[in-house]
Amino acid sequence: MNEWRKVKLGEIINILNGYSFKKEDFSEYGIPVIKIKNIKSLIVDTEDVQFVNENFYEAKKKYRVNYKDILLSMTGSHISQINSVVGRVARMKKIGKYLLNQRVAKLVSKDKKILNEDFLYYFLSQEETTYQLALSAGGSANQANIGNNNIYELIINLPSIFLQEKIAKILSDIDEKIELNNKINNNLNFFVIIILYFLHQFLHSLI
Repeated sequence: MNEWRKVKLGEIINILNGYSFKKEDFSEYGIPVIKIKNIKSLIVDTEDVQFVNENFYEAKKKYRVNYKDILLSMTGSHISQINSVVGRVARMKKIGKYLLNQRVAKLVSKDKKILNEDFLYYFLSQEETTYQLALSAGGSANQANIGNNNIYELIINLPSIFLQEKIAKILSDIDEKIELNNKINNNLNFFVIIILYFLHQFLHSLI
């Protein structure tokens, strides 16, 4: 039941590549488009986005980005520039209407009874996996590119679906605790600044 086996990703996942929006497709408001620049380290940054007309959302259903989708950058820097390295993976953590731009790939399990997508995400988010993708990339000195085959050729060590779910749950719980701690720390920092501000105002009034 808990036997592990080595499998090529191409056997167990499908890759959807983003749509090639044209410059004239973009507008001041509408449906946000997820581009390479929005794929940060493990998160999808939706603060700095461009928009397309809402009609695209109905016409391009294939390219919708949904909650918990796994996204991967197909273009980026070489391994020496880790913050913008090709093969960065991120998870959509927001619920809403989004579309996927070219050179960003969405990875999905062919059969969720064989591959748990949470487990897939944690495999892809490992530094070793990103390193392998970056090493396999082609392109110029300033830009690295990977294709679907670079991803399909990755080898994943796959346990039973039961164990995949257990491992993914543990890692997910850890992520949630880290995220909660970060929010608490940010709130504490905010309140400290407010307290110091009012303390400064009070002391100034005594002078």
